[in-house]
Parts: sequence; C-alpha cells; structure tokens
Amino acid sequence: MGQCCAEFDIWEANREAEVMTSHPCTREGYFTCQGNDCEWNGVCDKGGCGVNPYLMNNRNFYGKGSQFTVDTSKPFTVVTQFLTNDGTDHGHVVDIRRHYVQN
Repeated sequence: MGQCCAEFDIWEANREAEVMTSHPCTREGYFTCQGNDCEWNGVCDKGGCGVNPYLMNNRNFYGKGSQFTVDTSKPFTVVTQFLTNDGTDHGHVVDIRRHYVQN
C-alpha cells in the first residue's frame, strides 16, 4: 500500500546534466494505491517522460566549460513557463517552455 499522485520534476540538475520530467497518473488527485497499482507499471508513470538536451542529441548544450551553450561553471538563470489554453493561471496547461539566461 502506498500514496500516489502525479508529479512534475521542474528541474533535476547538477553541473553535468539536467532534465525536466513529468510523471502523470491515470487517476486525478492524491490517492491510496494497493498492490499492482503501486508498482512500476501501476497507475502513475514512475519513469516519467523527461526532456534532456543530451539525450536528444544536443551534446554541447549544458555542461561545465566554454564549449557548452550553457556553461555551468558560470552563473545562469533557468526560467520555466507554463502556458494555458486561455492565458490565465486557471486554464489548462497546453505548453511548457524552458529558457536559459546567461551573460
């Protein structure tokens, strides 16, 4: 028995790699799961669907050093936007955009 809910990892990162991952569930809200529903292939996507530039063949986007677009040896800012169908804070999310600001 366990507790399940959808999860969104807005930014998992270190100086070498980063990823943004959604973990949707087939049920809404926070709920108790039992047996197979709690397993890896249960009602929630345990592995998630991640966006990782390196795994998407952009090998020089994020990392330590001047050869990377985002040089993690220097300060930078990460901005994540959640765009909704009606442009309000209460609409349904239809797009997620990520911006990296450096220099």
